[in-house]
Amino acid sequence: MRLYPNPAATELHLALPAGALARSLAVVDALGRTVLAGRDLGPRATLNIAALPAGLYVVRVATAGGQLTQHFLKP
Repeated sequence: MRLYPNPAATELHLALPAGALARSLAVVDALGRTVLAGRDLGPRATLNIAALPAGLYVVRVATAGGQLTQHFLKP
């Protein structure tokens, strides 16, 4: 999984490996709270993160092949 740009202020782009589809997506803050969620996304998505406060976040994506996890920074 690729997240870009990182750090990101307003939009975060997600690109999954070839052939992978996101069954579910969760953006989790440093306290473990889910702050954004989505279902049935394609191999590419753009997340609007403008309303999120500054901090470190984790993106968790569930695919048919398993779970992918990556961090991003919101300045």
